[in-house]
Amino acid sequence: MSTARARMTKNEILTALAGVLMQNPGASLEKLAEAVGTSRGTLYRMANSREELVDLLHTYITEVLKEVIEEANIEGDDFEQALFRLSKGFLLYPDLCQFSAADHYVSFRNVESCADNV
Repeated sequence: MSTARARMTKNEILTALAGVLMQNPGASLEKLAEAVGTSRGTLYRMANSREELVDLLHTYITEVLKEVIEEANIEGDDFEQALFRLSKGFLLYPDLCQFSAADHYVSFRNVESCADNV
């Protein structure tokens, strides 16, 4: 194992996974590990299955975005400054924001198609 792999933190792996899943949503755990630059064993130590790994990613994204919103202090200063801080915070995590937005879009589309069948 390379030293670069050994230094990846759980959060770095999750952030990388968001980007990989945006490009290849159906990637197997093996392909995800390869694309992220880690081993399947590392991913299995994080979660017992691909589904659990995606759930872990969702939890991480929620935590990060909540922190960005809290740090933006949107209820404190004037609106323009709060919006600037919020945008700046989101720009620090482009893959997480894209994954979250795409995932919510897919979920919304699934709800819409279910409603059409009622």
